[in-house]
Amino acid sequence: MNRETIVKECIGCDKVITINDVEVCNAYAYPHTRWRLGNCALASHTVITTSEKDKQRIGQQKSKKKTRKK
Repeated sequence: MNRETIVKECIGCDKVITINDVEVCNAYAYPHTRWRLGNCALASHTVITTSEKDKQRIGQQKSKKKTRKK
């Protein structure tokens, strides 16, 4: 299977391996497509954070659901 070289966003990931002195991704043959729309789903070096506003909104939806049942 032919693999393309990693992109700059892949640097630091645990899934990067070296084959014939070329760094490639062990999980995906075409790593640039994984970063095209945002973060790579299997990137081990990125941290996904949620804002406090998102957390609070989810809690409010649950409380509304409980009051409707009664």
